[in-house]
Amino acid sequence: MSRAEQALRKGHLTQPAGASAYDYYLRVLQLQPDNSKAETGIQTIVVTYVERARDALRRRDFGAVNTLLKRAEMLAPANPLVAEVRTQLVRERGERSSIYHKGR
Repeated sequence: MSRAEQALRKGHLTQPAGASAYDYYLRVLQLQPDNSKAETGIQTIVVTYVERARDALRRRDFGAVNTLLKRAEMLAPANPLVAEVRTQLVRERGERSSIYHKGR
């Protein structure tokens, strides 16, 4: 568990392969399926990606938002936070597109 927490602190969420926080938490869950610390660790990774996606959305870096949300979705496909930010992304892109077309 300490390797997972160390990787998380270093920002190694899902990379490098085999030595990321996610990989370490996953190994713990394979040995102990009900390990709440490992489950919480994976949830922390998902929330970190969502927070980064929100920051990218504020900067209007839509490509980064999409990449970060895809990473979060791979770990937690039904996470409501991911769905919320994806909805915001679609709305922001739509507003930007309609403003662009009005100006033509």
